[in-house]
Amino acid sequence: MDLHSFTICDLFKRSARLYRAKTALRFDGKEITFGELFDQITALTEWFIAKGLSKGDRIAVLTKNRPEFFPLIGAAAASGTIMVPINFRLSTDELKYILSDIEPVVFFFEPDFEQIIPGVSSACRSLRELIIFGPSKENYISFNSLLKNRPGEPVELRDDSPVVIIHTAATQGQPRGSLISHRNLLSCMSQVVHLGGLTHRDIYLNILPLFHIVGLMTALTIVHVGGTNVVVSKFDPNASGKLIDQEKVTLIGDFPPILSQLLDEQAKGEVRFHL
Repeated sequence: MDLHSFTICDLFKRSARLYRAKTALRFDGKEITFGELFDQITALTEWFIAKGLSKGDRIAVLTKNRPEFFPLIGAAAASGTIMVPINFRLSTDELKYILSDIEPVVFFFEPDFEQIIPGVSSACRSLRELIIFGPSKENYISFNSLLKNRPGEPVELRDDSPVVIIHTAATQGQPRGSLISHRNLLSCMSQVVHLGGLTHRDIYLNILPLFHIVGLMTALTIVHVGGTNVVVSKFDPNASGKLIDQEKVTLIGDFPPILSQLLDEQAKGEVRFHL
């Protein structure tokens, strides 16, 4: 590794050292500390290595925002594999196209999408394993079972190594996978930290989808500074507005429709947004 290389895996490792007992993730009333999060990453890394995954292998992820997303990208970063988060709003044909394009060896998905998995995965001959978030089911391995592995050692990587593929919106033709390196993400994150003055006291309401580059980059930025990600699986203006008040959220990512709906809730007197 270059003397000054710093990867996404190093980001999680650093935060675990500095803020081990601090809450990293909140989701549905449950909390995961930075120490627990890094322990999950090291266990997943060992599973990846034990399964023979190597540098450049792709892991596909089809899920709404969930806490499992974070140890997955951390383990991908540690093992040299490339994470490919997929837009869950795509049609079956679009999902098939992306899977055939990236040729993943492992496919992670949440139970809400279980019914479509046989159809979209059958056309992908590269797949070795199908992993479901939740209890084990026939033909599917439980994600939680992977967390029981002993800690593994990260693969030596440069910060210009690829870590994630984000597909374009494909306004014309088929979507194209954009290969993003550790350095790409970390450079963007550093600018956001500097411009926003972010610290370990910040709390981010994670309502932007993690398959989107802005949602992913902002979530990792909060990990970088030791702040807390409040993970929301699906945006609801009333529920999200109340979470902003309850969790004392200091940062959100939004598109104009999201912001306008939140302001509508404030106008109704449903939420106050007193930070």
